[in-house]
Amino acid sequence: HIEDAPKPWFKILFAQSPDETEIIKEAFINSPYQENYTLLKTHQFYYEIFNKTASKGNALIKFCKNNGIDLENVIAIGDNENDISMIDVAGVGAAVANAPDLVKAHADIITNSNEESAIADLISKL
Repeated sequence: HIEDAPKPWFKILFAQSPDETEIIKEAFINSPYQENYTLLKTHQFYYEIFNKTASKGNALIKFCKNNGIDLENVIAIGDNENDISMIDVAGVGAAVANAPDLVKAHADIITNSNEESAIADLISKL
């Protein structure tokens, strides 16, 4: 149970077999924690719970603001659900071919898989 986790905590990682991921998702959806925390599937075996304001997208926004970089000039590539916020805020968002369909739906460009020179493929497509 999340109540048993030592406090303060920043992220909780659940590692389980793929058939158990739905159990964790349902328990979270029906808990009071969904108001302030995000639950993301970050791998077929992992679910992570963390503060709603902690995301790769928010980190990218802050980084760009602190360094005078226009987000329209940023390219972000990801392979899992925890990358969606980053893909959404970047000027160009890309997903690897072996990313879940949900991630690819947010991308402007789909590259090769992350095992087949995805970055080189992205550069060639740009």
